[in-house]
Amino acid sequence: MRKALFRLITTDAIVASLIPPEQWYERSAVPDTPPKPFAVLAFTGRARVGKGLRSQSIQVWAYQERGSYDLIEKVLNRVEVILEEVADFKYLGERIAAATPRGINADLYDDAWRANTGSLDAVVVGGYV
Repeated sequence: MRKALFRLITTDAIVASLIPPEQWYERSAVPDTPPKPFAVLAFTGRARVGKGLRSQSIQVWAYQERGSYDLIEKVLNRVEVILEEVADFKYLGERIAAATPRGINADLYDDAWRANTGSLDAVVVGGYV
């Protein structure tokens, strides 16, 4: 489901205009000094929910230079809409059946990246085609 989720989010024209696809990372693959703005897709807990389906908790983190939070809010709001509207998205043998955004945490600051940040929590249901 990871490849499908990355594809679904990063190929959206609005998202890509705000943060280019090459500046989206999995939590374990963020470079030491990522170019800003950038985003991180973190996969947290998961559980089986039915035959061939599993539930995956995710967090989407958006980062930008200090100053405004406008870009972060635009990215997270757009990802929220994408997830609310997804229905049976398939990519490279993976399937996203549905997703439920759980809320946005905006207006945060990350000392490690020296950047403004915000996150969106969601639950995604999917599996393999």
